[in-house]
Amino acid sequence: MKKLYIASLFFAASSIGNAQMLIPEFEEPMMMEHISSDADETMPLPFNNANSFYFSRTYINSKGEPFGQDTWIVDKKKGEWDNPYRLFRADYLEGEFNIIGTSRSGDRVYLFGTSYKKEGKEVIETTKLIYLDQKGKDKWEDPVEIKIPKLEFTDELYYAFHMDYDGEILMISMSESKNHLDEDLFVSLKNEDGSWSEVIHLGDRINTKKSETSPYLTKDRKTLYFASDGHDGLGGTDIFVSYRIGDGWDQWTRPLNLGAPINSEDHDGYFTFGDSMDIYFTSDRVGVHMSVFHTSTTGEFKFANQEAKFDYAKLPAEGMTIKIYDVDGTLIDEVQTDAYGNFTFKKLEGDEYYLFKSMRLTMRISLERKSIL
Repeated sequence: MKKLYIASLFFAASSIGNAQMLIPEFEEPMMMEHISSDADETMPLPFNNANSFYFSRTYINSKGEPFGQDTWIVDKKKGEWDNPYRLFRADYLEGEFNIIGTSRSGDRVYLFGTSYKKEGKEVIETTKLIYLDQKGKDKWEDPVEIKIPKLEFTDELYYAFHMDYDGEILMISMSESKNHLDEDLFVSLKNEDGSWSEVIHLGDRINTKKSETSPYLTKDRKTLYFASDGHDGLGGTDIFVSYRIGDGWDQWTRPLNLGAPINSEDHDGYFTFGDSMDIYFTSDRVGVHMSVFHTSTTGEFKFANQEAKFDYAKLPAEGMTIKIYDVDGTLIDEVQTDAYGNFTFKKLEGDEYYLFKSMRLTMRISLERKSIL
């Protein structure tokens, strides 16, 4: 009879449990051609039980420069998506604004942009965050400004936002200064009195020396999807997921790349959930403009490529062969440890038992499947 030794197997960012190691598998994404145009479509925001969604449209000139933007809406009728139409047709909102959030019913929208006011021969531009409440079909209340302490907008910097459905957590992508050209992710929290906190940097596990953009926080307030070209990816910007550790906002698990078919060699971002299965994101993998893509989860999960390490004093660290078997005893992988005892495995699935075998150790582990949506 073989002796079973108890050893420690450390997974990267294991402090929030096995769920962080699993990422969902997705159907092949399809571009929503009927809403695509000769402009960039971004920020799909589903509401009304995913029977409608808002999105931003940014117009691009022949030099590839943006020269205007507005918010559009598209509704589902008899199970099919209807043609989109522009919001605020009745000039309820002067200036250029793009949507950054909505309530679950869609009757409150959060916007970021610039308003213009003419004073004599001078035009005064004011960049701000606002929200509007709907009071009837195509009718809206006057905008209310959202003020974040010490957050001052300038034309020299880039900003992107996502307001959660409860209107209490504002995720922010921005440069810290004009000398810091790449964007980092921050958060501002709504206080009990209705005011907002100063911005909080999400920390170096999320932020890199390159750009982190299009943040999206799920309803559990622990799971963050974002786009980045600073973490290992397939090309352009890829979409990553990370999990918040504890109650603070600066401790996160190592970001996981969602991989293909969500990510491509081009720019991918603005990942959002429609419901428990539907996914929307944007990409320029077809043509030169960003377009909205739709996909859904298959209900299956895959084990993310994670680093692991044996911590067992009597085992040699370097060059140890680890054989990985499934519950039926079939060899599914064989890896070797490096000089520090580290190895990487790629083929594990959730909800199963596995055997890790070496010449001197056998260890059985179970991976519990948990939803990360």
